[in-house]
Amino acid sequence: MLSSREKIVVVTVGLPHPSKGASSVLFFEYIKALITAGYFVKLIAIAEGEQFRSSDIADLKSAIGSMNFEVMAKVCGSRVLLPNQLHIHFDKRIETEVSDEVNKFSPEIVIAFDIAAAFLLRGLRAPRKIVWLGDLRFESEWHHFRYSVKERWRNAKHLAYALSQKLQWRRIYKTALTEFSDVIVASKSSEKAMLELGVEAAFAPYPWPNVGVVDIDTKRRFPDKPSFLFFGQLQGLGSRSSLHFVFQKLYPSLIEQWGAEGFNITIGGARTLPSWVEAEIRRKPEISFVGFIADLTEQLSAVHAVIVPVDVPVGNRSRIITAQAKRALVIGHRNTALGNPYLIDGKTCYLASDARGFAEAMKSAVESPVRTLKIIDEAEKCYKQSYDPEIAAKALVSLLSNSV
Repeated sequence: MLSSREKIVVVTVGLPHPSKGASSVLFFEYIKALITAGYFVKLIAIAEGEQFRSSDIADLKSAIGSMNFEVMAKVCGSRVLLPNQLHIHFDKRIETEVSDEVNKFSPEIVIAFDIAAAFLLRGLRAPRKIVWLGDLRFESEWHHFRYSVKERWRNAKHLAYALSQKLQWRRIYKTALTEFSDVIVASKSSEKAMLELGVEAAFAPYPWPNVGVVDIDTKRRFPDKPSFLFFGQLQGLGSRSSLHFVFQKLYPSLIEQWGAEGFNITIGGARTLPSWVEAEIRRKPEISFVGFIADLTEQLSAVHAVIVPVDVPVGNRSRIITAQAKRALVIGHRNTALGNPYLIDGKTCYLASDARGFAEAMKSAVESPVRTLKIIDEAEKCYKQSYDPEIAAKALVSLLSNSV
C-alpha cells in the first residue's frame, strides 16, 4: 500500500507525448522524472471535445515504461475553460470528476500543468498544490488581437471584447492560483506579470530534449550566399510576431545590406502559412517556404544562423532552445531574452532590438565564423546546464523534496 508521500496526481489538458507538441513534450519529461525519483504518478488527462485514442494512451504508457504510472482520461464537451465578456465558462462536471479522482487517490502532492488544469483544482484541498504555467493567456491573446488588427484593420472593432477577455483572464489567474503553494513559470517575464496580480511565481527552465542528436559539425557547410532559417509552428504568437517582423521590417534592411537576391531565408513549419505571407513570398525570391522539415539537423548545417525575430515581450521560445541544443547560431530579437535570461548578446546568441541591428547581426554571422563557433559552444553549454531534461526535470523533483 502506497503512502500519500509516495503519490502524486498530475492534471493536464491534453495528453503528454515524448516528441509531439511543445507543452506535451515537457509534461512528459516532468512525469518521467517524477517516476524515476520514486513517485507513483496518477495522470488525469482531460480531452477537449473528443476522447483520446486508446492507442495514444497505450503509447504514452509504453514510453513511460513504468508500473508506477496510471492514466485516467476525462472528456469535456468542448473547452475546459473559456471566459466571455460576462462569465467564466468551465466544465463543472469535469471539475467534480477530477476532484473525486484526486480525493480517492489521496496524494501528498497535486501538480496542475497550466491554467485550465489549475482552475479546475482551485477548490481542491491537498497537502501541497503546485502549478506550472506556460504563456500567460491575458498576455498572449492580447498580442494576438494586436496582430489581427495589423493584418486586417477592421478587426479593431473587436477592441472592447479583447479588453474584456484580457481582464477576465487576469481574474482567472488571480482566482485560481491563490491556493497553490508553488507557482512555476516557463518564462522569466511572467514572474513580474504574476506579481502584479499578487501571485509570487518563480521561473524555471523547462525540460526540452534534443531529439535525434547528430554531430552537426561533421555536416556543417556554410554556404557562399548569406543563408538563414526561420522555423516554427507558424500559427502561434511567436511565429506571427516573427513573420510580421521579417516581411515588414527586416526584409528592406536586408535588401539595403546585400541587394536583391543577395541572401536566402528559408521558412519551415508543419502548418500552413497565413495567406498574406504566401503573397509576400511570391514577390520575394530571397525567401522560400519548405513546409515540414524532416531533418532539422541537415537544414541547420546548411545555414549561417537561425533567425528568431519575435518582438513580443512575452514567452520562452522552444525553437531557440532546439537550435542551440543542435549547435546552430541563434539571432533573436532582444525581447526574447525577457523570457529566456540565458540569451546573452555576443555570448550565447546575437540579439537586436530593431531591423537594422538584426541585419548587422546576420552579417556578423556570415563574416565572423570563428566568433560564430564560440557562441555556438557557449549556447550548447548553456542548454546542457539549464534546459536538458536531465537537469531541468530534476529541478521539479528537488522542489518536491522541500515539501511540507
